[in-house]
Amino acid sequence: MIARFIHFLLILCVMGAGAFGVAAGVGEKFFPQLGTMAFVPQTAALALLLWFILWCISKHGESVRENEYYAKVEEIRNNMLADIAKSRASLEAEKKQPDQFPTGTGAFKIEGASNDTAIMFNKVAGNQENEQLSHMLHFMSYNFKTYTAAAFIYDPHRRMLVLNCYHSKSSHIVENAQIPFGSGIVGQVASENRLFMSGDLSLYNSDSSGHTYYSHHDNASSVLAVPIIYGNNEFIGVLLIDSKDKNVFREQDKELMKRFSTIAGALIVNIRMSTNLEQAAKTFHLFYEVSHNFSLSSKTEEIFNSLFTVVPRIIPSCIRLVLTVFDTARNCFVIQRVDGQKFELNEGMELPASPGLYSFAFTKSKIVNIPDLAAPGNKHYRFAPNEPANPAIRSFIVFPLLGADGRCMGLFSVESSEPGLFNGQVEQILTTVIENATVAINRSILYRKMEKLATTDGLTGLNNHRTFQEFMDKELERAQRYNRPLSFLLTDIDHFKSFNDTYGHPVGDMVLREVAACIRNAVRTNDIPARYGGEEFAVIVPESDENGAAIIAERIRKSVEGRVIMNEGKELRVTISIGCASFPPHAQTKQDIIDCADKALYAAKRGGRNRVCIYSPEMTMVS
Repeated sequence: MIARFIHFLLILCVMGAGAFGVAAGVGEKFFPQLGTMAFVPQTAALALLLWFILWCISKHGESVRENEYYAKVEEIRNNMLADIAKSRASLEAEKKQPDQFPTGTGAFKIEGASNDTAIMFNKVAGNQENEQLSHMLHFMSYNFKTYTAAAFIYDPHRRMLVLNCYHSKSSHIVENAQIPFGSGIVGQVASENRLFMSGDLSLYNSDSSGHTYYSHHDNASSVLAVPIIYGNNEFIGVLLIDSKDKNVFREQDKELMKRFSTIAGALIVNIRMSTNLEQAAKTFHLFYEVSHNFSLSSKTEEIFNSLFTVVPRIIPSCIRLVLTVFDTARNCFVIQRVDGQKFELNEGMELPASPGLYSFAFTKSKIVNIPDLAAPGNKHYRFAPNEPANPAIRSFIVFPLLGADGRCMGLFSVESSEPGLFNGQVEQILTTVIENATVAINRSILYRKMEKLATTDGLTGLNNHRTFQEFMDKELERAQRYNRPLSFLLTDIDHFKSFNDTYGHPVGDMVLREVAACIRNAVRTNDIPARYGGEEFAVIVPESDENGAAIIAERIRKSVEGRVIMNEGKELRVTISIGCASFPPHAQTKQDIIDCADKALYAAKRGGRNRVCIYSPEMTMVS
């Protein structure tokens, strides 16, 4: 301002001297008798007239430039508002679209932007809105003749103002600089929610000036900072310009900065809406993908594989996923699966059912969300009061897995090294995914039950006759294709009809269950036992010739012979006869193999029962 005033005085003096010289010269030529000094008043009047004309011209030019400046500001503001209106229209159109996703995904709804605004801005860096914000700072820097123009965005979680965009002549700007709320000029503008302007920052102590967005001693002398407010007094951040010169910014610049603050607020809201739309699309796509995978999975292992895969995609910063079930017989929790950094937990580990957070989630069937395990005064523990503390785990959330009857089947937990990670929105997303997984798990359990009812014998628990026929077809086809041996055992309980008539059908059913248990315990893992019909049982013995199958048959016979069946204080015993036939030496087709084993069984009965017979061609069905 002082420089401009001195410049104006010099122009006025030059104009006065020039006017005086012109008037004196003209007067001396045409009126020599009056002398030079007689024309001083005329000279002064002429000088003032010339100054007034030039001042009017200058003022008009300044007014034109100011009008152009305001017009440019309004143009930027209108562009921002047009973009916001477009985004809102797109959002409304998105809301009106019918839900085409599977049942269960509709529970999720995005409400407003994430509180982690700094992270959100990093996600959208380089998009159209962020470019416009940079253009606005460039425009501000050009018109205010600044050294630096910067926008700081408020992160409410950490109570920090993060440098998001800037335009500066300095090479010492700290990228993503973070200024604590209430610290320095930027922090004070945020905490006091009011404009700040100074023409000489040297008058302030270093703590209050706090140019922490410069990495070296590159501080400015003048600064003008305004809070960015939008809507219902929502504080978003701080807009700042500075200069190396002192007393650069004027009172009228305050109003201009307020206008730019309004534009910045509208632009930031536009960015949030755009980010929400993009995040909503990704989330719904993720829900569709997860639900589709769950719907295709018929086994619980496949469902948990999908669950353990999708959760890290939702929460990349999670460091451990844990699946826990409760063992009622031993009254303890058992760790079934751990993904990520295992630390102190391993699969198969048994943990006490003490009144910890896991017990609470299991017994109450409620979600447990702990924002910070390391917070002062926190006395929560997961399993036992004396469990070793894990400093790597700061926040974790536990979801109960509910069965079809509403009771808790197990627990699924997500753990992170970041405190406060599982906020309302993240918890809502995870809850929807877990609910979909729970539905799929219950469907898988029901499918297994129905499959078991369809494939197993209700009394003995062995494969039924229909399932036996299917397995026999598959095993014989495999043996024929790879030229491998296959054997078949057919058994019959000796004198079962008279035993049944003597002791009654309930005791007969008990005998059938006991014999089935003996067969199940005596065969190998890859052998296939089945109830063939009545008191007859069958065993498919893959990869064994007649001699190997006879060893297994003898083991079954001895197990049944040694089994004592108690009934009303009496010891009951039964024996079985077993016939054995093999592919390829005895028969080539399924029915022929069964017939050969049947002939061997009759031979065992004719030979005195309670024995094993291998088929030979001379055997017949004649008793």
